[in-house]
Amino acid sequence: MKTTILIFAVLFAVYFTGCQNNDITAPQDPITEIRTNGTFTATSPSQIKGTMFITDQNNSPVSGLNGGNITAVLHWNSGGSSTNGSANLSSNGGKVNVASAMTMDYSGSMGSQQIACMETACTTYVNMMKTTDLSEIIKFASDVTVVQAFTSDKSLLNNSILASWPGTGGSTSLYQAIYQATSDAISQPSAQYVRSVIAFTDGEENNSTVTRDQMINYAISNGIPVYTIGLLSNPGSNGALDLKNIADTSGAFYFYSHPDSCTNLNSIYTTISGQLAGSYTLTVDWQGTLPSSGTTVEATITTTRNNLSSSFRRFYVMP
Repeated sequence: MKTTILIFAVLFAVYFTGCQNNDITAPQDPITEIRTNGTFTATSPSQIKGTMFITDQNNSPVSGLNGGNITAVLHWNSGGSSTNGSANLSSNGGKVNVASAMTMDYSGSMGSQQIACMETACTTYVNMMKTTDLSEIIKFASDVTVVQAFTSDKSLLNNSILASWPGTGGSTSLYQAIYQATSDAISQPSAQYVRSVIAFTDGEENNSTVTRDQMINYAISNGIPVYTIGLLSNPGSNGALDLKNIADTSGAFYFYSHPDSCTNLNSIYTTISGQLAGSYTLTVDWQGTLPSSGTTVEATITTTRNNLSSSFRRFYVMP
C-alpha cells in the first residue's frame, strides 16, 4: 500500500511540474522592428524640440515610451567634438491636435480611376480627424491652388476634395505644392498642433518655380515633416527615390502604391493619420560645453525598446 501511494505521488509531481512548465511560457513580443524619424528646431543653443514618429514593422505607432528610451548625441567639428543630451519624450496621443496640409495631384498623367482613388483616400483621412484637428486642401498640376484653407469643418474639406478643379491637366508642380503646404502649416501654432504636410503625386517634379533645395530646406528649418505618397508604376524610379528622400530628410515616411491597385491608398492615409495621432513630442537639453553660434552641428537621436533600436540624424546651425 505504501509503495502504491509513493508511486502515485511521484507521478502526480511529474505531471504537475510538466503542466506548470507549459503554463508559464512567456508571450512573444508582437513588435519585431521599430522605425524612427522626426523633425525639430533649436529653441535655444542648449535645447531642441520637435515631433518624433516611432513605428513598428506594420507602420503602427509604438506607445508607452519615454525619455529613458531615447539617447541623444550632438557632434560638431567633423565629428571631433561631441556632447550628450538629456531627452524628454511625451506622447501626443489624444492630447495634441493635428494640422495637416494635403496636396493633391491633378496633372495630365492622372487618370479618372487614379483621381477617384486619391479623392476617396483624402476624404477617408478627413473623416478620421478629431473635431479639433485641422486640414488644408491644395490641388496642383501646372498651377498650385489652395482650394480650402485650414479648417476643422469636415464638410468644407470633403466638398473641396470632391469638387472639380479647373486647373486639372498639364505639368507637375510638386515642389511648389509642398512649399505652399509647408508655409501654411507653419502658420499653425506648434504648441497646439502636430503639424505636417501629406504630399501625393503620380509623377516626377517638372514645373515648380521653387527649387528642390528651397522646398526641402524650408520644411526642415521650420520643423515640418513631409509625408510623401507615390502612385508610381516603378517603385525604383527617380520619382520614387525623390519622394522617399523628401520624407526621410524632413522627418516623416514615404509610402508607395501602384496605379493599377490604387484602392490601397485608403489604408495608407489611415496609417498616416494613426502615426500623426500616435506621435511624440521630443525635447533634448544638451549638456556640457557647446559650440559657438553659427556652427553646423549634427544631432543623432536613437530609440531603444527591449533589444530593438533605430536612429535618425539631423544637421542644423547652432543659434
